[in-house]
Amino acid sequence: MFAAELPPEHDDPLGPLMTQLRQRQWGVLDGWLPDDALRALRADLLRLRLAARFRPAGVGRGASFRLAPEIRSDFVHWMDPAALSPPQQALWAAFEQLRVRLNRTFFLGLRRFEGHLTVYPQGAHYQKHVDQFADAVHRRVSCILYLNRVWSLADGGALRVYDPLATDTPVADLPPLWGRMVVFFSDTVPHEVLTTHRHRLSATGWFRDDDAPL
Repeated sequence: MFAAELPPEHDDPLGPLMTQLRQRQWGVLDGWLPDDALRALRADLLRLRLAARFRPAGVGRGASFRLAPEIRSDFVHWMDPAALSPPQQALWAAFEQLRVRLNRTFFLGLRRFEGHLTVYPQGAHYQKHVDQFADAVHRRVSCILYLNRVWSLADGGALRVYDPLATDTPVADLPPLWGRMVVFFSDTVPHEVLTTHRHRLSATGWFRDDDAPL
């Protein structure tokens, strides 16, 4: 994977993230969005949760989709690009800037973003996996933005990241801290969500290199 020449990182807020992706295929960026945007997005998530707009997440796609709580036990609300709330619009705009930056750095040909709001209830988890489906290769880069106001190590729910070159070797347990964004290549970085001991909130999505279906 080749990367373009970039300006110095102190002139580029996304520069440290690009460096991490180049060096190890995953990266962490804290403080990417302002606090007011995070608060609005969290409130939007909680509003949708109260309105019963979340559904149990499953595994597989198309005809092979199924609920498998032994594998993953989170709940999701897919964001519709044609009907975004104001906080979701702000999130989409920020991810559009990131899409442009990723394309400029890694020549990925990313064309669009898809995503959902995510709730892991107490006791929920997601077993080790990669995000790109075996029969559909258009998910290229994964992003997770955490919306948990207060979090401690005792709360569990860390994102465990595995070495892309030694996929049975964990290399980091990342707590889902307020405003933290984790980005990684969807086809090469195995990861799992360890059992959470309190509700765990996030916005999760993927940059794709195909066009949206008509």
